[in-house]
Amino acid sequence: MDSVKREVLPTFGAEVRRLRLRSKMSQEKLAEKLSVSRETVSDIERGVTKRPGDDILEGIEIHLGLTRLQAHELMGAVPGSDQEDPSAILLRIAALPDHASRMAEWAKLPDQLRLAVYQWSQDLLLDAALRVRESSLQTNHHQANGAGH
Repeated sequence: MDSVKREVLPTFGAEVRRLRLRSKMSQEKLAEKLSVSRETVSDIERGVTKRPGDDILEGIEIHLGLTRLQAHELMGAVPGSDQEDPSAILLRIAALPDHASRMAEWAKLPDQLRLAVYQWSQDLLLDAALRVRESSLQTNHHQANGAGH
């Protein structure tokens, strides 16, 4: 985990607190899991810490049960930095007029950002596939129950 720090949305701390409470976890327990002090967790939740490190953000994702997509949406993009929201990057590249332009723009992205966009798109596809499968299973279940009557 690198030490690059990202600014987060103003509601980040409140959402961390909500998720921690939903998980029935104390600040002390979350701090232990993140290898930080209870005061650090408190500072994040109260918005005192505006830029938790990537290691803390990834720990929050893991220990509070967020998908990568949910965690990214929670963190938001860094205003004024070169890191854009993955959806914005994909839309910007998709809007280019031809395949060669899209590939050239993709190649300009830093490796870490390309990986983040790729992982985000894979998570999005997996979430969609799981929803389709769940819907299909429910339909089959309803059809099977209806056929027996």
